[in-house]
Amino acid sequence: MVEALVRRAAVAGGSTVDEDFDTEAWWDAHGDGDALGYSNLLERLASTSASRRALLAGFFETTEEEREAGLKIPNPAHHTIAALVKRGLVRVIVTTNFDRLLERAIEATGVSPQVISSEAAIAGMEPLQHVPCTILKLHGDYAPLINATPSTS
Repeated sequence: MVEALVRRAAVAGGSTVDEDFDTEAWWDAHGDGDALGYSNLLERLASTSASRRALLAGFFETTEEEREAGLKIPNPAHHTIAALVKRGLVRVIVTTNFDRLLERAIEATGVSPQVISSEAAIAGMEPLQHVPCTILKLHGDYAPLINATPSTS
């Protein structure tokens, strides 16, 4: 994803991007002086939460063609965790992922997980004992339900 974002930044900056394009070298020459990383890149390409959400949606939201090709859909690991949740064996999940594949797999079993991806969500969360499943997203959610943005730390 970082490489794809660097390529977008380079194109937006007027650089030619071909098969020999070196993302690290481009960032060293045109970046903000910090090491190449997701946080720096995202801030450079999208300064507001709405623009970040729009930029990242293409990486996470599944088109009909991608779904038919089996891309950007929950994988066997997501479904295994969902089955454990459905059986009541797992009730709290801590993840650094900010996509929604796990939620989709769990929802497909008929369970609605409580998703905590921001400080605001913590303040309004249901007590753990009152919900069948809680997902704690340590890096946030790329398209949060509550007005928050993915952590870029």
